[in-house]
Amino acid sequence: MLKWATVSLFAYVAVVFAVQVPLGPALHGALVPTFAFDGEHATALAAVLGTTISPYLFFWQAGQELHRRHLKALYWSAVLNGVLAAPLMAVIMLLAGNPRVMGRLTVSRPLAAAGWAATAIMALVSLGLFVL
Repeated sequence: MLKWATVSLFAYVAVVFAVQVPLGPALHGALVPTFAFDGEHATALAAVLGTTISPYLFFWQAGQELHRRHLKALYWSAVLNGVLAAPLMAVIMLLAGNPRVMGRLTVSRPLAAAGWAATAIMALVSLGLFVL
């Protein structure tokens, strides 16, 4: 089961090959930081901290307390995140393909196919939880 869940992660690799990004500006933007004190950068900082520090703190706290109840709650919260991922991915795919939302930047056919494939895999894994 875990093998099939891992397959959905290959969508990230597929995106690298499907999207044509100019490497020079992309590398410069990735390696040379720019700082500005505005709402967009504050939001990005909150997102980075939320996605890196929060999981670390959950595992650190679980390791410190070592109570089975806490570890079980952490495990089931991860399961819940996995189950909710497929519907959220479907909404994202619908929005990414909608020209009223995205304008001229709608997702291309190859990316849409990869995104829907990843969404389908996540949905099948989630359904497998209830069937198996």
